[in-house]
Amino acid sequence: MLVDRKLLYPLFYIIFLWISYLVIRNSFIILWEQISLITVFFLLMMLITIVLSYYLSLYLYVKMNKNNIKNVDLSLMNRRKIKIIYNYLLCVSIFYILLVSIRFFTELTYYNINFSLSSFVTLREITMEGSEFSQSILGIFSTIFSAFHIILLIFVMWSNKQLTQREIKIAKFIFLIGSLTLLFGGGRNGIFISIVVVLLAIYFINFANLRKIKINKIKFFVLIVIISIIFLYIFVARDEYNGLTLVDRIRLNEYNYNIKFNDTMINMLYSDNFIIKYGSYFIMYITFYLTHSLTFLDLGFITDLPKNAYYFGAMEFYPVVFLLNKFGFDYITIDSIRQEWSFAGNYTTLFLPLYYDFGIIGSFVWIIFLVFLFVFNLLKFVYNKNLISFLLLIIVSLVFILSPIYSFFSLGIFLPILVAFINVLMIVKFFNFQNKKSKLQEYKNEK
Repeated sequence: MLVDRKLLYPLFYIIFLWISYLVIRNSFIILWEQISLITVFFLLMMLITIVLSYYLSLYLYVKMNKNNIKNVDLSLMNRRKIKIIYNYLLCVSIFYILLVSIRFFTELTYYNINFSLSSFVTLREITMEGSEFSQSILGIFSTIFSAFHIILLIFVMWSNKQLTQREIKIAKFIFLIGSLTLLFGGGRNGIFISIVVVLLAIYFINFANLRKIKINKIKFFVLIVIISIIFLYIFVARDEYNGLTLVDRIRLNEYNYNIKFNDTMINMLYSDNFIIKYGSYFIMYITFYLTHSLTFLDLGFITDLPKNAYYFGAMEFYPVVFLLNKFGFDYITIDSIRQEWSFAGNYTTLFLPLYYDFGIIGSFVWIIFLVFLFVFNLLKFVYNKNLISFLLLIIVSLVFILSPIYSFFSLGIFLPILVAFINVLMIVKFFNFQNKKSKLQEYKNEK
């Protein structure tokens, strides 16, 4: 069986993403120090491994014959079962919104912060080292349930034809409110990940011909502008909280990272024109924000390994480790790792945490596994429109899309997405068990 060229498109996008990242990093906006040859070689080998693993896994799975990749969802997902999953995800999403709202206003009261547009950022700066409420039941549940609204929307996009317009609109509204609550912590990643997830869902639904979804370009442009304004506001508000001007922040980054921003763009920061001033700052800061990860990757390679490395997942999956330790486990925490290597927890691409956790060989094994997992679920979704494969496809895609910047596994939003995914998986597995049990009973009755 010949491999459909279309199945190679996701690989091309990953390569294009890395090329774009390197082009932006080496643009005129910032002059970085040259990274070491060992880091260049490691990156090159990682990308080659991704390409070769992709081709190999695609060849092996397609050779098995697409009909052997069995559909375990569509035949079982009648209207009643879809409603059960929908209602469950909807209820937990609403419960999360209530919990996180209570937590947010309780924290504002506790820290004596007046509610305003800047209160989100003020609260984050005050609780950078941990909130009094993060260890409470309220804090734990408002964290682990914080991605159900994301999974709800993905599920609705998958089961669109079997839901009413009212149900779809409710899900979209809950997704919007739930995504906005991610700003309560004053961070940006939650909203960013939410948008990327929706775009990935649209892409793969169109890719698999489940149905055709067209993106309204005007609305999409407006959305990008709004998100950019939110990011800019958070950047500026944090600096103002710490007593820094726009120029102070740029100069501080130059000093800390031994880099040089473009002089013309720095001069624009003195402009009286609001758009020129803040537009220039946003371009400089977002470029730095997205591309400084390569500097930390290089730093991790040219320095000696920390004393207790390898950490066997404690650095790459530290949000999961943090939760496990709450249940009595005693894994090394990111704070302990930070005492050995002070830059731990910064943006270091996908690869440095893998290297510090599993070594060179282990890093390549993980990448090969992730590629195989991606390709397998890509084929399952393309040929069978499998729900679990659809969810896994988006999760693994996030790992590769974000790989030039940071590890998706190390983000706070990863654990909630994992929890929501496991919940859906358990429900689907229960449906599968029921279906097999009923078929077995029918077989016995026939005998």
